[in-house]
Amino acid sequence: MCLSMNKIPKQKNVLGEDIEPCSMNPVTGWFRDGSCNTDKTDVGVHCVCAKVTNDFLNWCKENGNDLITPHPEFGFEGLKDGDNWCVCASWVKRAIDAGHGGKDPGAVGKNLLEKDVTLLIAKELERTLKDTTGYQPIMIRPDDRFVNLNDRYQNARKSGADLFVSIHADAFSLSSVKGASVYVWAEEASSITADNLSKAELTRNPAVKSKIGKLDLRDFDEDAARTIFQIAYEAKIANSVILGEKILEQLKRDPFTKMHKPNVEFADFRVLKSIDIPSVLIESGFISNPDDAKRLEGKAGRRMIARSIFLGVHNYFKEKPKPNTFMTSAPKSVEYEIQKGDVISEIAIRFGVTINEIIQ
Repeated sequence: MCLSMNKIPKQKNVLGEDIEPCSMNPVTGWFRDGSCNTDKTDVGVHCVCAKVTNDFLNWCKENGNDLITPHPEFGFEGLKDGDNWCVCASWVKRAIDAGHGGKDPGAVGKNLLEKDVTLLIAKELERTLKDTTGYQPIMIRPDDRFVNLNDRYQNARKSGADLFVSIHADAFSLSSVKGASVYVWAEEASSITADNLSKAELTRNPAVKSKIGKLDLRDFDEDAARTIFQIAYEAKIANSVILGEKILEQLKRDPFTKMHKPNVEFADFRVLKSIDIPSVLIESGFISNPDDAKRLEGKAGRRMIARSIFLGVHNYFKEKPKPNTFMTSAPKSVEYEIQKGDVISEIAIRFGVTINEIIQ
């Protein structure tokens, strides 16, 4: 049970007995009082008492939360298998889909393959999310492997993702065509460009045949379920548009990224067909264009794309916070750890603040 420290009533369990502390050895809790109490300053919402296992501790360490290593300077001896500890009620899970991979190179540029560019941007985005309190990134394609389109969004659902972002790059016969675009799913494309892109994706990745039968919210055929779960589908589309607009807004603020389409576009991208997870597809640029190719080939350019996506996602959850997560408390600022190679002016642009506000 989550409690506010402003006024803590005497709590009882379901048997009518006093609730015991979670752990006094080691001393746990946001307030280090042995109980899983919380307030508005606890952005992680540490109100679940859990008996930790080695698997859990190793998973936390791999995801940037090392609870094993002792830190005597903070009075923390480190946790071991069997210890009780107050853990976060929930973090926002974000599925990152690096387009193409393995036998499918995607678009081909002079010196670039789409599958390589998308994976590098995805890994940069993953790093940024790991460095920001409250986000748990889920990599749909963590390396150079082939994953079919249906498995991509189904894997996102099975991982409990709260949203799905698919990262791509494009190519065109005319090298003058350039710029980034943001897409959400729709049966009818909003432009000829959107229609051509979605058809090209299906050509490279033929859709898995439908399996219409018993439907389950955790694993069902999207085409059949769309008519059955109409309300969920309509909510997903509406939220996808909001998410797309938030990301588009940040891409427009990036002085190094030019936009190919000024508004969120609609297209029949198979990978976006999840019926219940807000989903967007970002075309980061045209690798057939010299300027876009140079930007996407460089680490700084890919980092700016990743930061734009990240901040768009963060702004989305500020507007539509998921219940029982750190975003429910609606933090007014983002805590970001400066990385090697960061430029203060670029960070100021991305987060919409002045340089003085950062260094104060």
